[in-house]
Amino acid sequence: MIKEEGIENVWARHHRLASAMRAGVNALGLQLYSKAPSDAVNRNQRSCWNRCKAWVKLLRDKFGLTVAGGQAQLEGKIIRIAQMGYADTFDVTIALSALELSLSELGYAVKLVKGSSRRSSTVAENKLN
Repeated sequence: MIKEEGIENVWARHHRLASAMRAGVNALGLQLYSKAPSDAVNRNQRSCWNRCKAWVKLLRDKFGLTVAGGQAQLEGKIIRIAQMGYADTFDVTIALSALELSLSELGYAVKLVKGSSRRSSTVAENKLN
């Protein structure tokens, strides 16, 4: 698949998807853990967030989205969302929708579709550049 798409195009797609995911999660009030995030995975945390394990479980069991929790000193403090491999804009849209709905279900004030709308404008901006 990499040969067919071309490695430079793969890197560009991963960058576009990661940028869109970061814009979407920021619109939801989530913070990136890393000051220099990679395009491979986004690590997100929420201020005073202490229910990451429950969030990971809810995302998996109810919304069919597999994300990873933190490890070692970050266990229970962050979630990790990958957007590499055979992923496209639709995958980011579904992930952001699941994040929004699950946050709402866990009792956090979230304006639904805010993350997805920011993701859409970021993808459009990246395609224009």
